[in-house]
Amino acid sequence: MNNSSKIKLLLETGFQVLAKNLDDNAYNIISSLKSGGDVRCSDWENTIEKCKDYIGCISTPLKFFDNLNLEITPIPHIYKEIKGLVDIIDCPEIRESLHVQKAIEMIGQKGLEIKEYGEGSQGQYYWIWLKDEENYWSFPTWCVAPHLEEKVEELTLAEVCKRLGKNIKIIKE
Repeated sequence: MNNSSKIKLLLETGFQVLAKNLDDNAYNIISSLKSGGDVRCSDWENTIEKCKDYIGCISTPLKFFDNLNLEITPIPHIYKEIKGLVDIIDCPEIRESLHVQKAIEMIGQKGLEIKEYGEGSQGQYYWIWLKDEENYWSFPTWCVAPHLEEKVEELTLAEVCKRLGKNIKIIKE
């Protein structure tokens, strides 16, 4: 999944996005999608705090982010229901609200399955299955983000050459 697809998925599910450029350690906060394929974001800054002062000040084509070496982190913003696999993100409130060590150990796990969504005693929650176990735990919606899966496609050398549009004779050594 390329950067623009990850960013779009997060924005569409109610998150803002913290993008860190791994080449120069600059930060950008992407706050919303605009019509026509652009996003509203901050300027690139050397601290997250500076980015917060300029959230939404700049309009940038979403595809711009595909050419950058980014670390993408969801920032809880507003709630929209998430479908498919999810990641448990670390929020300050989560450690205070979770009293079961097994649930606390799930923080940071990726690609987990949603059992169900519903109302809990303190608001909206997802019940998330533990990997390789038959137990599940509830997590507040602001601690659950869509899973940003990197799909790896397996190809033979001949298939790669065909996709590259090259007519190459493959010789076995």
